[in-house]
Amino acid sequence: MTRTRAHLHNPAAAALSSWITTLTLAVACNDVAPTGVSDATLAPTSDSPAELDGQSPGPRSDAFSPSSGGSGSGASGGNGNGNGGNGDNGGNIAGAPTAGTGGQAGADAGGLLPPAPGSVSYTYASSCSPPTETIAPGDTLLGYVDAFPNLPGFANPVAFAAASDGRLFIVEQAGRVVSFVNSPGESSVTTVLDLTSVVDGGGEKGMLGIALHPDFTTNGHLYVNYIVRSGDRFSRIARFTMSAGNPTVADPASELLLLSVQQPAGNHNGGDLKFGPDGYLYSSFGDGGGSGDQYGNGQNTASLLGTVIRVDVDGGTPYAIPNDNPFVGGGGLAEIYAYGLRNPWRISFDRNNGRLWAGDVGQRGFEEVNVIENGKNYGWPITEGIGCYEADSCNTSGLTEPVALYPRAQGQSITGGFVYRGTQIPWLVGTYLYADFDTSRLWGYRYGDPTPTSELITGPANVSSFGEDLNGELYLLGYSTGRIYTLTGSGGQVTYNIPTTLSAMACFSSLSTMTPADGVLPYELNMPLWSDGASKTRFLVLPNGTQIDVQASGEWLFPDGTMWIKHFELQTDPNAPSSRTRLETRFLVQSARGLYGFTYGWNAAESDATLVLNGDTRTLDLGAPGNTTSYTWNLPSQSECLKCHTVVSGGILGPETAQLNREAIFPALESAGPLNQLDAFEAYGLLNPVQASPGSLPRFPSLSDAGASLEERSRAYLHSNCSNCHRSGGTTGTALDFLATSSLTAMAVCNVNAAGGNFGTSSGLLLSPGNGDDSVIHARLTGSGANRMPPLGTTLFDDTAADVIRNWINGIASCP
Repeated sequence: MTRTRAHLHNPAAAALSSWITTLTLAVACNDVAPTGVSDATLAPTSDSPAELDGQSPGPRSDAFSPSSGGSGSGASGGNGNGNGGNGDNGGNIAGAPTAGTGGQAGADAGGLLPPAPGSVSYTYASSCSPPTETIAPGDTLLGYVDAFPNLPGFANPVAFAAASDGRLFIVEQAGRVVSFVNSPGESSVTTVLDLTSVVDGGGEKGMLGIALHPDFTTNGHLYVNYIVRSGDRFSRIARFTMSAGNPTVADPASELLLLSVQQPAGNHNGGDLKFGPDGYLYSSFGDGGGSGDQYGNGQNTASLLGTVIRVDVDGGTPYAIPNDNPFVGGGGLAEIYAYGLRNPWRISFDRNNGRLWAGDVGQRGFEEVNVIENGKNYGWPITEGIGCYEADSCNTSGLTEPVALYPRAQGQSITGGFVYRGTQIPWLVGTYLYADFDTSRLWGYRYGDPTPTSELITGPANVSSFGEDLNGELYLLGYSTGRIYTLTGSGGQVTYNIPTTLSAMACFSSLSTMTPADGVLPYELNMPLWSDGASKTRFLVLPNGTQIDVQASGEWLFPDGTMWIKHFELQTDPNAPSSRTRLETRFLVQSARGLYGFTYGWNAAESDATLVLNGDTRTLDLGAPGNTTSYTWNLPSQSECLKCHTVVSGGILGPETAQLNREAIFPALESAGPLNQLDAFEAYGLLNPVQASPGSLPRFPSLSDAGASLEERSRAYLHSNCSNCHRSGGTTGTALDFLATSSLTAMAVCNVNAAGGNFGTSSGLLLSPGNGDDSVIHARLTGSGANRMPPLGTTLFDDTAADVIRNWINGIASCP
């Protein structure tokens, strides 16, 4: 389909129309030209915006400390579209057209005004399109639906309990317990208990568990596990009693403290609570946090950290110890039931046989499913998964292996679930279900089955917990969505028929030159994601006849069927451009069912690339000949794509107004000068609504933009590299907000302790005013292994960004 709008109104109309009609739109996208394309064709020489005539790549709006007009090239007259400025130079290149003397003088000197919105004929891509989909019959397949669509949203729900009177209880992480009647049409909730004024929430902290006494309807006893901070940080297990005058709410004054366990860090708290079929109360504790069991609790039976405990709440006040607990006779704390766990996130009992299941979050190798038994040692940190942790060999005698596991290439944070014992999905009965918080994958495992665990579906986003009602039906709590889902047996599993080679995708008319096919639009970003210094070329493919909805916030909303393509190359010898090596070409697709991604790894001849679904690596030698070091590039698995492309970020990283508001040289129009990408998209008629002039819109600077302040560059970098997770409602659960539009106070970093430890700093502060080297933000950008941020896709740190951010912090005198 061809979309046509009005005619161009500037002198370059004929050339621009001819060029766009054929769509040879090889915009300068990255560090260097793809193999086979001369460097003269593409303007930028690094994966940062092109510096045109020695300047930054366009005007900044008030959001990023604007200057007045700036200066274009006096020789060329600029584009005549600046914000005023020096009349001799014509204003900023492709800035906002105004009546200012500078901008008009440039236009009079022969500069190019931006084409009118919708004035250029645009041909949508025909050969390059998303993979076809096959939907299998749904009678034996799994799906999910919103179980209570009329209920208001929950604020970060993390735990679930069912009462015998038909009520369901939900724990919100900040410290609130609510209840409602278990009916699909229910529309209201009751606040049962509100401890938000005392709970230390955020990150992995907060109120994390709930259990109702087996005789709850008689005694009204409700147990919660929550983090409190008064000086030091503690996990508390406490009992509350429902009010005699109003049995739907708990009496805050009735609290009975069972135990309090000091937490050295803010992560790995465990925090689940369940009553077993023996009537005893079980609770899970993580290893105390940090990284790599840095506090030494995993094998320390003198600590309750890294354990599952079991106590008898009816045998004494506040509890008694069951006679058969493993350390009743000594050798460890009597409350311990099992140990050697890293962060057991959600435990449950199989209602048919009493078997206790736990999902244990891994460090860097595997996510574990464990069956917890009396006195067993589950190996952490001697082992992770079924192998030694950070050692070539280890003594595994006396250690219990997980019954199921998956590598971290498939997920990053297990959420333990339940064995299904309901009646609505007969074929699922007896299957233990568990999920991955980061990738939304849902798996099933049958105890004793020698075959590998099977992936069932991609479930709802960020499943924080499972719940089981009186009938054995299961529920999934969506942490970021605030919804409760239930499973259905008629999901209609979708298979994406992804071509096995890049050439078969037909998105490039020539792979040797990486020339995009008709309708495949290259684009550039002002502040790209750091990828170990790799060159990245980006392309956009819109479905036939569609537009992009641009929000007032600067967010871009794309129609279903949109594809984004990102091509990676790495120059292995810094002194030899010919050493540039093709690594992979990634695709991200927005389907009606959500986002999914896949990548193609290039062959040695660089003639084509082959589909990689489960992750892979490429080993390269970096450096000048005779002084090289071995480097491993990781190609992501499909599930890893969704680790970064989070629901809370909208899933699409990069294409937004502040990132795309920049100029690029178009190959067929070098003589006409640069065009702003927003003007180009407007000319195609692809933006809805029509946007204001670029000079009045936000624009991120590049790291090398000397015209931008250290704060502007730092904030843009953190936005691009960190805010997909670290923002309000983000998947980390922390209060951190790295959106560029957030104030320093709203960032929640200044003089704030890091949740996961000190990370090699003496202060332990995320941002220590005036001391960048002692700030955790800087330490994590320059860290290695599990301490690195961002946590995926990099093994080399960005020293330029680290310097900019350190110097920005050094210049902060005090917190607001």
